[in-house]
Amino acid sequence: MIYKILNKLFGWDYVLWENTCSKGVSRVRNDGDGVTYYVSIVYGLSIIKRSYEVIWLTCPSSKYLKNEVKK
Repeated sequence: MIYKILNKLFGWDYVLWENTCSKGVSRVRNDGDGVTYYVSIVYGLSIIKRSYEVIWLTCPSSKYLKNEVKK
């Protein structure tokens, strides 16, 4: 649970992502235009468009996805 320590020390937020081949924990990032993404070593950059695409570990999705339309 190193991501919890890094969240407390630096305020970084983390998500749990999963696809058909693997899964992992990555740090959430924002670019200057408000695009939210995470980076994995194997798959590179992945943009988060909907809150259900990942599991938010250290913060609510509303912190990054302010304009998301709820269904």
